[in-house]
Amino acid sequence: MNGALSQERTSLAEALNVARIEHHMSVRAAARVAGVATATVQGWLSGRYFPTPALQSEFARLASSLGLEHRLTPSLWMGAEEPQRAEQGRCPYVGFAPYGPGDADLFFGRDAETERLAAAVKAARDSGAHVIFVVGGSGSGKSSLLGAGLVGHACLDSGALQGWFPRFLSLDDLPEAVAITSGPELWIVDQVEDSLEDAPAHQLAGLQNVPPGVVVVAAVRPDAFARLAEIPALAEPVSRPFMIRPLTRSDAREVIRRPCEILGATVEEGLVELVLHDLGLSVDGRTLTKGVLPLLSNTLMMTWAGRSSGGVMSSAGYLANGGLAGSINSLAERVYASLPESDSDRVRATLLTLVQVEKLAVRRRAVDVADLTREQMLLLRPFIDERLVSVSDVLRVQISHDAILTSWGRLTDLVAEDRDSLRALNVLRNATQAWNDNERSDELLTPVSTVLGLQEMIARTWRVPPLTESERDFLRASAEYFARRRQIDQRMSQRVRRQRYVIWAAVALDITLSIVIAIHLVLTTSHP
Repeated sequence: MNGALSQERTSLAEALNVARIEHHMSVRAAARVAGVATATVQGWLSGRYFPTPALQSEFARLASSLGLEHRLTPSLWMGAEEPQRAEQGRCPYVGFAPYGPGDADLFFGRDAETERLAAAVKAARDSGAHVIFVVGGSGSGKSSLLGAGLVGHACLDSGALQGWFPRFLSLDDLPEAVAITSGPELWIVDQVEDSLEDAPAHQLAGLQNVPPGVVVVAAVRPDAFARLAEIPALAEPVSRPFMIRPLTRSDAREVIRRPCEILGATVEEGLVELVLHDLGLSVDGRTLTKGVLPLLSNTLMMTWAGRSSGGVMSSAGYLANGGLAGSINSLAERVYASLPESDSDRVRATLLTLVQVEKLAVRRRAVDVADLTREQMLLLRPFIDERLVSVSDVLRVQISHDAILTSWGRLTDLVAEDRDSLRALNVLRNATQAWNDNERSDELLTPVSTVLGLQEMIARTWRVPPLTESERDFLRASAEYFARRRQIDQRMSQRVRRQRYVIWAAVALDITLSIVIAIHLVLTTSHP
């Protein structure tokens, strides 16, 4: 692009922004006029990027509403037929990870939901309510809506929650947060279901005990929401949940196209239609199937990685990765194949430490980074780099999404093969958790007979056991503690036996002396 064209585009962006302000038009309102996402208009008005030819009509609609249609000369799009070079080092799709505040400029398809949730937050504050439960199934986009939508968009200077201070908290953080809060604050508690096993009812009820002006927005899956309904103190927020609405066909088109265009690349129209067909959205009026969003983002991320040198994402690249259905398996197998074959047993064991098998379900398990060995973290690093495994801000490691448990064939087979043993391993995991939670008290160690049974099961099932550092410590401590107890008991038994021998000897001696004395008395009395 020549300097004159760049200057012309920059001058137009400045003029548009000035006109918007003079018309008392917010960025959000400008986005509604243009029919695009708020982040897209922000990019236009700041001059960070110029619209691609695909968005020329939307850009013209905004310019005309501000009385600047005369500035739209054909030369503005000179050379724009060729895709601009994509922004180096950045992928417009996040894979299995949720969109966060830093990804807000790439977050599309959820403008209406973001506005609806922001309105619910303001209404809750005005009515004196403190909690909003955002309810949606796994893969419905709850975390992304909170991070990129509510915080990344609504809390901006031009957003619906302008002036609100957002904080991401866990249930454990609430007491400390209450002590230091000031002004209107938005507290985000994501994935409440992960804390339900450990959080007592009074801690959950504490969601209601926040200062005036604070609204807690807590994301939760439907199955966990049903359990929250059993807590009387939460009856009021449970009665008015914010239910996530599924994406429509037009929403999905934005999710597919806009992030790529933001970085100056393009999406082949045939690819858009192919993806919509695979999503079941080939007909207007249908909505996205639950749980598919992470699959979509992962598939687009892989298609982006295989785009042409001109920056075009194509149907050929999409199909080469197995499309929507095969993208997870394709990516996971590629990562697995990159690891040395000699590490296969250790990789298998490390992955299984992140899986929890219950009676009726298989779910992800979060493990503290400190509870994994350096070797385990090194084995997970390639999976973390590809976002198949994630590390949270509080340094907990887990498989990034439930979809990986069902779509990666190798992992599914591993779990199925070891299902019974993994269920039995829950005894050890639960006991270890209780032990850690109570300062590793000896009273919570497991009898040696149970330890021996667990060790035998583990040795019989795995060459490398799927154990964390704490679980190894627990087994070792239990064995050592009860070995000491056995030694103490043996010494006590020996002492008791010795004491018995002494007593018996004393009794025998006493009896003998009594007999001798009796005989002596008889003899002395019979011979005066």
